Amino acid sequence: MYHKISFFLILFISCSVFANAQAHKINIDIKNINDSSLILGYYFNKKVFVKDTCYINTNGSYSFTGNEALDEGLYVVYLKDQSYFDLLIGKDQTFSVSTTKENLLQKMSITGSTESADFLHYQQYLV
Repeated sequence: MYHKISFFLILFISCSVFANAQAHKINIDIKNINDSSLILGYYFNKKVFVKDTCYINTNGSYSFTGNEALDEGLYVVYLKDQSYFDLLIGKDQTFSVSTTKENLLQKMSITGSTESADFLHYQQYLV
């Protein structure tokens, strides 16, 4: 009896840990853009490295998705014309970004991630 209880307890804890493994899904909608892809990069040692690339989907938006959580930190989203914007990615890694091509930062809004939205408001304040 003790072994059965121990087995089910270990099984329950294991399932709970794997169920809490967070994936990421960052939806990006940029109005008036014709680019077929976006690049997600990250900063390291005064350099920028590519983390992921996403392609335009059927409804005209983009989505960076993955089965594993991204490292928390400052990321950059590059467009083909070499314009870009920064994103702070924290614990909430399922969120949406909406903006326009003409004014990426000032017209941007973020829903679904308080940390990312707060960082955006700080960037908008600085400009």
